[in-house]
Amino acid sequence: LVSPAGGVGDGGPPILHFNPPELTTGMLGLGSVAVRRKRIIVFWLWELPEILHRWKTAFRYMHEIRAPARFIAVAIQSHSKLPVRVVPYSIPPPAVSKLTRKDFGLPTDVFVCLTIADLGSRGARKNTAGVIRAFRRAFGRDGTAMLVLNITLAREAPATFEALLWEAEYAPKVRLLTRPLLHADMAALIRCADAVVSLHRSEGLGLLLAEGMLLGKPAVATGWSGNMDFMTEKNLLLVD
Repeated sequence: LVSPAGGVGDGGPPILHFNPPELTTGMLGLGSVAVRRKRIIVFWLWELPEILHRWKTAFRYMHEIRAPARFIAVAIQSHSKLPVRVVPYSIPPPAVSKLTRKDFGLPTDVFVCLTIADLGSRGARKNTAGVIRAFRRAFGRDGTAMLVLNITLAREAPATFEALLWEAEYAPKVRLLTRPLLHADMAALIRCADAVVSLHRSEGLGLLLAEGMLLGKPAVATGWSGNMDFMTEKNLLLVD
């Protein structure tokens, strides 16, 4: 919203990075100068093949919608005649801290699979428990492999977290990490892994997978939804 001259609302159309629940509040916060008589462009993020019904009321406030993945754009296009453009994120290789496996309490002599789950984002969609079950089926009690789950916002979904603990009880080589990590430390955790895994049921983009690939890690992932913009059968292992 900042013009070359430095003023808010001067120059070209504003691009509002607000999903519908925050859109009207965001526009009010910006003030009428920023949006009056402007072509309003919004940038939306979403993780499911259908948008929420209540989102449709937001179409009246905008002229154009942008999304970072084709999956999201299709979900929006099926409910609006507004132009919807796919504008992919530019995801640079992440800055990586100096943390090692020792710093994360991980052994150096096992094959480490890593998955990351934000429990504030519906556990059924992320299917983290499914990752544990798949790991258990693949390796059993084989001590040469370990599954590491980095869990954030566990307090936001105590029932989901308890279910993950229950699943992990039956897989002795599953390790749950719950301490908050800076982005560079998260990248270090990815670097410490041998592979990244996401058996999601639906994903808007798949940042873990993208950053894992940028760090040279093989990925195992559900072959559907937003991650298919940068994944193919030639560059990773897809799961039906």
